[in-house]
Amino acid sequence: MTNQCSSRPLSAPSFNSLNSNDSPYIEHTKKDSRGVLVTKRYLKGGLLGKGGFAKCFKITDVETNQDWACKVVQKSSLTKHRHKVKLQTEIKIHKSLSHKHVVRFEDVFEDKENVYIIMELCTNQTMLEFVKRKKRLTESETRRYMLQMLDGVRYLHQNKVIHRDLKLGNLFLNHGDDVKIGDFGLACKLQFDGERKRTLCGTPNYIAPEVLDGKNGHSYEVDTWSIGVVMYTCLVGKPPFETADVKSTYKLIKANTYTFPDRLLVSDAAKSLVRRILKSEPELRPSIDDVSAAMQGKFCILTFSTDLKVLDCSPRLRACSQVQEPIRPAPIPSLGSAVIPRASTAMDTKSRAGTGKERRGWAGAGQSSWRAADGAALSIMHNNIKQAFNVQQAAGKLDVPSSTDMPLPSVWVSRWVDYSKKYGLGYKLSNGCSGVFFNDATKMLLALDGENVDYIERMRREDGVKYDIRKPTKLKGHPADLTKKVTLMEHFKNYLDETHPNRDSPLHHPVESREEELARDGVYVRKWMRTRHSIIFRLSNNNFQVNFFDDTEVVLWADRPWVTYKGKNKFRNTYNISDVVVYQEMSKRIKYVKDILSQLVAA
Repeated sequence: MTNQCSSRPLSAPSFNSLNSNDSPYIEHTKKDSRGVLVTKRYLKGGLLGKGGFAKCFKITDVETNQDWACKVVQKSSLTKHRHKVKLQTEIKIHKSLSHKHVVRFEDVFEDKENVYIIMELCTNQTMLEFVKRKKRLTESETRRYMLQMLDGVRYLHQNKVIHRDLKLGNLFLNHGDDVKIGDFGLACKLQFDGERKRTLCGTPNYIAPEVLDGKNGHSYEVDTWSIGVVMYTCLVGKPPFETADVKSTYKLIKANTYTFPDRLLVSDAAKSLVRRILKSEPELRPSIDDVSAAMQGKFCILTFSTDLKVLDCSPRLRACSQVQEPIRPAPIPSLGSAVIPRASTAMDTKSRAGTGKERRGWAGAGQSSWRAADGAALSIMHNNIKQAFNVQQAAGKLDVPSSTDMPLPSVWVSRWVDYSKKYGLGYKLSNGCSGVFFNDATKMLLALDGENVDYIERMRREDGVKYDIRKPTKLKGHPADLTKKVTLMEHFKNYLDETHPNRDSPLHHPVESREEELARDGVYVRKWMRTRHSIIFRLSNNNFQVNFFDDTEVVLWADRPWVTYKGKNKFRNTYNISDVVVYQEMSKRIKYVKDILSQLVAA
């Protein structure tokens, strides 16, 4: 049975709360904006974690079925006045914050026994578990998570808040592996610029030397120090000053003694940045903006080390991964949205379209133009596949058809790297051209000569129809407003050239006719998207390319009932669609493409 009692929240308006130790529910009653008493009821779930004074549980709002994290602090543990003040400070600070990289504060209330703090639930645990599971992170992964953390810390400092306990265990990951800074139990808020705090607090491995010294107090720079420790720990797999006992750890911190293990490959740029951050003198440490700029500048050459796994079709890529549940095909969203499914680890043999929670890429396409020009070409390709399956109902042959003398497409995407979390999609075409599909839906294509560039923007006519307009320029001597995009394109190109100079097998049969070959110049990726099992490219010549994450590939021709297939033997061959649907290896992939096309045509 639950017992009703009068209660008041800490630093919040008064209301009633219900709770008892033997009840599976946590309840509280308060007045809403109209002055009407309403009761919130939460179902208590499993233990998420515990600390010195609190335990954290998963709870579920009975009315909305929304999950939350609930930090429960037993009042009996607050034996000293400073403990109560500390809790009140934590609540006051956390309640005042609202940022995408800070755990969201939802509510706070209390009863006779406990104080309850309701917060956003981060379902992917913390960076601590993530790094332990991975042993250590690649530089690309480290950069991704660090930039998010820096964004959150910058927000805290702008609001005069010093976290003072930044560590992997307080960096939570939500369902999209986005970093959320949490646990403000040691946080403080400065009352004026230049104020110095003198409390000895923090976690031993992450504590800054000026906190240990205590003579001159400390300020925002303690968070910067902790950021350096976090970065080192991600790259190496353990904190830089870790020892068997706290005293030895403090001794190393005061002496600033640490090394990078010789057995691990860590770039000079990454080491240099860590050393810049872990300066004993607080005033010599870079600002948060400086660290962020370093990661996006000279550190930028490291950003694609993990995405190499994308090119290798590795299921272990985590730089942009999400927790996924098996899902059935769902309607393709509006093509103006930036929501595209993430890749999974292997192709589903049942060939489900898998269009659940999605990634950006098919963005800025313009639904009007899609339904007109693009829709017609997609419908033709969809009908070609549909008719082929109607004629050949069963796929009984286990092998793949023999090679043919039919030509290959004039151009296709041969290499690619998805960095749409920050910039966009970079790719190389089979004709040697390089391109980028930026996150703002603009495109850039670099010719084989390495000099001529096409910048492609999306325009809208008065009737609402969108179309691409090409603006030719030069790699050297381009307009100033294109400098950043040209630089990014060069980074993408250099990365793809250096890491995979020639992934494709030698061509053993012809490309299209001379007239069609001439028309291939200037072809670019007009749209793209990622599903759970593949990445899909729509080229500007209307060909439809699907690269599966088992390294097989399907290209549908826009103007002929042909399909070009790259099998597990790495060779490409072109066939009539009706001739190949009886082969199991190809059939399940073409059926998958048919399901995707069906939804796109319907949209």
